[in-house]
Amino acid sequence: MAKAARALAVVTSALVLAGTGGAAAWLHRSLEGTLPAPGRVAAGVQVEGATIPTTADPDAFVRELADAVLDRPVDLMDGKERVARTTLRQLGAVADTERVVARALEIGRTGDWQTRVYDAMRSRDHGTSFSIPVHVPVEAVADLLGPWKEEHDKRPRGARRMLGKEPGVVPHEPGLYVDAYATAEAILRAARRGEPAVALGSYEWTPAATTEAARSADLSQVIGVFETRYGGPPGRDKNIARAAGAFQGVVLAPGDVVSFNELVGPRSEDNGFFPAPEIYKGEMREGIGGGSCQVASTLYAAAFFSGLEVLERRNHSRPSGYIRPGLDATVSYPVLDLRIKNTLAFPVVLAATMEPGRLRFEVLGKERPYSVELATETQGVLKYTRKVQRAALPEGEFRLKQKGKRGLLIKRKKTVTLVATGDKTIEESTDTYPAQQEIYLVGPKTDEGSLPPLEGPDAKGANIEGA
Repeated sequence: MAKAARALAVVTSALVLAGTGGAAAWLHRSLEGTLPAPGRVAAGVQVEGATIPTTADPDAFVRELADAVLDRPVDLMDGKERVARTTLRQLGAVADTERVVARALEIGRTGDWQTRVYDAMRSRDHGTSFSIPVHVPVEAVADLLGPWKEEHDKRPRGARRMLGKEPGVVPHEPGLYVDAYATAEAILRAARRGEPAVALGSYEWTPAATTEAARSADLSQVIGVFETRYGGPPGRDKNIARAAGAFQGVVLAPGDVVSFNELVGPRSEDNGFFPAPEIYKGEMREGIGGGSCQVASTLYAAAFFSGLEVLERRNHSRPSGYIRPGLDATVSYPVLDLRIKNTLAFPVVLAATMEPGRLRFEVLGKERPYSVELATETQGVLKYTRKVQRAALPEGEFRLKQKGKRGLLIKRKKTVTLVATGDKTIEESTDTYPAQQEIYLVGPKTDEGSLPPLEGPDAKGANIEGA
């Protein structure tokens, strides 16, 4: 209403000054001449900074501008290094020219006569600017940057609070992350402005566990603790020391998550691990890194009793001798992980201690808000089955390749008590330890009936006892 009133005031004042009759008609025709011609835009309409001539075809004009933006090469730079060269069109970007043309054609065509005149005069005197809407698929940008990100992206490393004989703080290390969304926006801005190069949309990633946070953390209380005994060949001892050392002094700020696989890395000789027995598909075998699962299990148990949240954990395929069923955790790089989150309101620090034959994990913090108990019950026993394999043995002979073992169903009952109020929360779950199949190798013409009977009365397959 305000702009219509202003346009009407202009017209009225001009009519008063010009008088009536022919002069008024002439003024009416002159003002009406400011309105855009059919199929054309009003004077002063700009798209991407370019003024559309009032005599030009707006569709063709805007499409030409869009093509220039979509086809303009842009170099993506990391400092002085060119990471890639691309165009918006190569990224699959789409320009909505129809929308911007429709909006441009509305100038001087919407509302009553006075409003249309006012809008056209304002556009003529002050200009009306539009940008072409362009959608850039961020997935294409991520694909373009994928190889570079894989090589250069770096996760931050939190500070560590070292305890024991050499106490101190290991400073944090910031990470680097290239954001595909920010890079897509940067490419679009450069293409619009005609800039030949643009810096990657990257930022420094500061961990929550900063040097100062580690230095000021209150570690006066043991929130959770667990220890296991170990033995075996020297390689296993070395693997336990290697894996446990990766967690020494780790600071978890509130909300932080620690990943076993991420922190320890691949269990390979290049990464400091040695050959040692390990469980693979329910069977003990020689492998690289045997013993790392004991570290994961001890850490899991300490975190469990401290009240930290366990985001990912899986029990072994068979019970372990060093820890009771229901408290073990198996890890296998990179598919099976143990991930723990600090859901407390203050930082905690992980402390690993190794003495001959003993591994101990402690979770330290300023207070112990929860008391955690675990009750386990054998809910069922899984019978094992037999597998017979033909082998190059003398006729009628057989040999035991793998001894069968019964499996277990372990019911877990976790009781968490809030120390301040005594309120309790109970969580129940079940761990399944599958039965280990018995395997016999048999020679030609061997009567399978001559094999020793399976354990128990049912020799046909697996079933559940006591379920």
